[in-house]
Amino acid sequence: MTDPKRILVVEDDTDIREYLSKLLPDFGFQVDLAADGRRALKALAEIRPALVLLDINLPRGLSGIEVCREVMSSGAADKPRIVMMTAMGDKETIMKAIEAGAVDYLVKPFKVPVLMEKLRKHAGVAPVTKTSAGAPAERGGADDEAADEPFKPVRTFRGSGLASRLVAADDRSDAERPDGATP
Repeated sequence: MTDPKRILVVEDDTDIREYLSKLLPDFGFQVDLAADGRRALKALAEIRPALVLLDINLPRGLSGIEVCREVMSSGAADKPRIVMMTAMGDKETIMKAIEAGAVDYLVKPFKVPVLMEKLRKHAGVAPVTKTSAGAPAERGGADDEAADEPFKPVRTFRGSGLASRLVAADDRSDAERPDGATP
């Protein structure tokens, strides 16, 4: 049986993996990590996450779409739901991901509230939001006003800078986005 609060994050970018490994537990999720498709398949043989947050462009021979196909074609009765997370937002790639068995698709850079809503929707868990003190609080509680505040990471990431750009993208209006599209 899958654990509805357990997520496998499959992402080759170290900054994004680290960012998500710190972000998701604050919203009530247990996070497992894999840096490539082969490690993802190995992890899925050992753990039973309800969700897999899966990048498409992965190193070492297996793309995210190939991983998705393999997971969906397995004989397991309780397959995890797969949400693709990638910078590739063209229709052809989105269709390939959905045809491979993904239940949803998230284009990077993304807004944290959009990511969280997709994860909650597909994991089937109650929404959890950040309080003004930084601790998780159930939606509908006394901290509803704090739930509307954007999440800000406590540290700055070094390296490719992609994780920092993901957060920075949260602060841009849709008109400021380079392609004019909303994530």
